[in-house]
Amino acid sequence: MDAIELVTAFVVRLDELSHHVGTAMSDQTGGDDLWALHRAVIRRHAPRIWQLPSGVHYYVHGIGCRITTAYPERVVVDADLGSQPGSLKFDLWRIQFFVESIHHGWVTRGELTAALETLAARGVIVPIDGDPGWYSTDP
Repeated sequence: MDAIELVTAFVVRLDELSHHVGTAMSDQTGGDDLWALHRAVIRRHAPRIWQLPSGVHYYVHGIGCRITTAYPERVVVDADLGSQPGSLKFDLWRIQFFVESIHHGWVTRGELTAALETLAARGVIVPIDGDPGWYSTDP
């Protein structure tokens, strides 16, 4: 995979896994997204660290969440809560963490940065105003 495909794969997996975790925890959180999970953790209605029956593991941190799939796939995605309810944001570091988790061959920071800029220019991801280097999938 080239850098654009890797960033696109991150965005797709982030959407899939955040929806999976949000839906799986909806009985405890009263919502179906990571925002609801984050609120529930702060209120101590849901655990900060948990493994779902599907084998997917989540860890709520600061203003975000890291999600890890079970073996043999083992994918790690991490995102922070965006400025709008339901939105998530990510940066180059989170993309690099994902790329390392899937044991992809060598790709440089420069290539990933260029891929983020290309996908932003295409409207696939949205740069966050006033927060250089951060992107969202929500307009």
